[in-house]
Amino acid sequence: MKALILNIIIWIIPLAFIQGNTWGKSSLDVIKYSIFNRMTFRQPVVFTPFDVKVGYLYYGGKNYWSKSPYNSSDITVTDLPVLLDSTQYQFNIIEKTFDRQGFFIELDVLRTNLTHFIFHQNYVDLQMGLGVQMTNYFSNPPLPSEEGREWLENTALLQGEEATTKETNYYFNPRAVGINLNTSLGWQFSRKRLSYIYHSLGIS
Repeated sequence: MKALILNIIIWIIPLAFIQGNTWGKSSLDVIKYSIFNRMTFRQPVVFTPFDVKVGYLYYGGKNYWSKSPYNSSDITVTDLPVLLDSTQYQFNIIEKTFDRQGFFIELDVLRTNLTHFIFHQNYVDLQMGLGVQMTNYFSNPPLPSEEGREWLENTALLQGEEATTKETNYYFNPRAVGINLNTSLGWQFSRKRLSYIYHSLGIS
């Protein structure tokens, strides 16, 4: 009998406290709690071993973000990616959007939630890690030239022969490989959606 009473007390008292806590809240409090406190019992993301990103990109110059739509902003003289030694040519080979289209592949490794080891919380996940990125462009436009002022190529010197020059074409096809320090700030307000902000800083 004592065991039965003890079990009843153990089961009823916690339920009473739970119901009392719910009854003490207004409908507005319940709505606010369900929206802003959904991450209370979520396990924090402590470590991400690797993350692969693949996507498109467009070269847009220094004023890329100040014009709309972004991917079709005009290229001006001050935004050129290449400065030619000679002033006889105008670098106008990437004025079309297609000639500025490229792709990138990035491998992000060992991204760790360092703040989790300083103070334990699960509202936001601040992760930092290293990444390697490769960038390449689809188009292969020739460098600008004028009639009578074509690009010349020096032939290799042969034994007993003089060096000669011949007309040739050079193409603009930049490629880059960079090492980045990546930082992501993630949060989850619903069970089916995880949002995050991603920042990458590095050299290439």
